[in-house]
Amino acid sequence: MGFESVMEKEMAGREFGRDRYFPNGKERPHLSRSKLLAHGGAEFVKVGERKQVAHGGGDGKVYAVAEGLTYDLLVTFYDATSQQVSMMRLFGDDLPERALRAGLEAVRSASPDIEARVIGLQNGGDHASLGRILRFLREQGVTLAEADLFGGNVRHIAIDLRTGASYNILARDRSYGPGELLNRRTLEDFQRSLILAPKV
Repeated sequence: MGFESVMEKEMAGREFGRDRYFPNGKERPHLSRSKLLAHGGAEFVKVGERKQVAHGGGDGKVYAVAEGLTYDLLVTFYDATSQQVSMMRLFGDDLPERALRAGLEAVRSASPDIEARVIGLQNGGDHASLGRILRFLREQGVTLAEADLFGGNVRHIAIDLRTGASYNILARDRSYGPGELLNRRTLEDFQRSLILAPKV
């Protein structure tokens, strides 16, 4: 039974989505924002966007970044052979399968070594799209390398284009104090901010 199957089974439980779901167990390492910007730069993705980034491509990007994840969901596909990542930030139940398919095809090379990550959402939020994502990954033969879902904190995530590893970004170049990452934005405020957001 793979990680995806275990997660699907747990999703059927009534408690799923009420607390942070982080089966990987080991917290991801930290990366300071100044280091992130100084060492080759980064490509940022906003809610509703989908981007493909290659390590060392013409612009010399080293990281793909999603800052301020709260009610939205970051889905990434990483191809270890080509050192490319395709990432998208999705919100709501109307998950476009075409966006997942386009994201996967953007990085799929001759190699089958593609890893997926799903990161984001808040406690008690709608997670109906997760089942569709897991089915899509299973159908495409893509490994789910990381799931970090729910909780009450804001996430700032960087994906290293050389290794595919994820990092927590230290936005102020120092460790966070108690409660500093607590999400203070309401769902309504978040939805209002999406009125002008691009569509995937």
